[in-house]
Amino acid sequence: MTSLIFGLLLIFFILTGLPITISFLASTLIAIFFSPKIPLSVIPTLLFGSLNSFVLVAVPFFILAGKIMEHGGHSYSIFRFANSLVGWMKGGLGNVNVMASMLFGAMTGSATADAAGLGQIEIPAMTKFNYPLDYSAAITAASATLAVLIPPSMVMVVYAINAEISISQALVAGFLPGIFIGIVLMILNIFYTRKGNWGIQEKFSLKEIITSFYNAFFPMLTPIIIIGGMLTGQFTPTEASNIAVLYALVLIISQKKFSFKIIKLILLDTASCVGSVLIIVATASIVSFILSTDRVPMRFAQFLLSLSDNKIIIMLTINLLLLIVGCFFESIVAIMLIFPILLPVLKLFQVDLLHFGPVMIANLAIGMLTPPVGAVLYATSSVAKIKIHKLTRKLFPFYLALIISLLIITFVPEISLFLPRIIFR
Repeated sequence: MTSLIFGLLLIFFILTGLPITISFLASTLIAIFFSPKIPLSVIPTLLFGSLNSFVLVAVPFFILAGKIMEHGGHSYSIFRFANSLVGWMKGGLGNVNVMASMLFGAMTGSATADAAGLGQIEIPAMTKFNYPLDYSAAITAASATLAVLIPPSMVMVVYAINAEISISQALVAGFLPGIFIGIVLMILNIFYTRKGNWGIQEKFSLKEIITSFYNAFFPMLTPIIIIGGMLTGQFTPTEASNIAVLYALVLIISQKKFSFKIIKLILLDTASCVGSVLIIVATASIVSFILSTDRVPMRFAQFLLSLSDNKIIIMLTINLLLLIVGCFFESIVAIMLIFPILLPVLKLFQVDLLHFGPVMIANLAIGMLTPPVGAVLYATSSVAKIKIHKLTRKLFPFYLALIISLLIITFVPEISLFLPRIIFR
């Protein structure tokens, strides 16, 4: 009963336009207040216990490192290097768009930062060479979602903490799925480019590759330092987050981008983001307690089993559920809310949690492109100055490509597990 009250209140608050963080917290507290089974004294214990974690310290520092990289002005150097690598191929700037998103996402771990930061460079560049504005915006939005899969991904860190699996292994597991989806988007782009005869191909230039690589080299070292240090055992994920911050600061100072105005902006932006994330993390511990008390995970498992005992059908049903949830909840909220419900089902069908991480996050990444909550959709619409309904309509082929990629990742576990098995054997 408490779970039902929580669910109804959450939906009500979201529909009234209340911020998702406040909606999550308010619906949880009100549900417990009217519950005869759960004492109010359990709230502070759960809140403190959920945040009293050494591993969780990595979250604010990874966010801070990403914000520093976002404000560090590396967007153009990344775009130029990507252009030198794939700009000469058929599809030209569309492929550059996807490649740049993969590189920039590996620096910031933020899809919204990718869409807002790179979009300001990519969209004008594509329209300059006769790409339609709505198509330029659509491929920018679709490729931006790769940032939550390619390490270091903040969303993947949160998933690993919830799933109680190695953060290092979870980050590595997202690498090949992110690359795979990027390749699928490039293939789709080549098809549309040939069909519409858009843009021009630039000439291949080894000199430009070397020059642009030199300018982008140090920013691109960020994921290598973070992941490499964790894989070699030089530091823990928490220590890696601190080193990422220090390295990002060195970069911004060496490029003479450092100023108290920028640092103030970075810290305020980080504090706002961290506050929202940690409120969700803390509140989610209460939600998990409510769900466990009402035996919601077990009931959900029984419901799925009543539909079918076929693992393929179950995984398709879970994907459909996550796609729907992703339309209404931000990725971190969705993980905190839905994963505890799915866990018994995943264990029952022996789904590897390391494999399920990229599957779940790929689902939620698609939600970033859909109304009413899609942050990447709104960020791209704002940058491109294009109406939401027009951008959404142009995204339909990309939705299809992303869903096909998702199904392949779901039913070919080796795409996610290949690298972790090699590196951590």
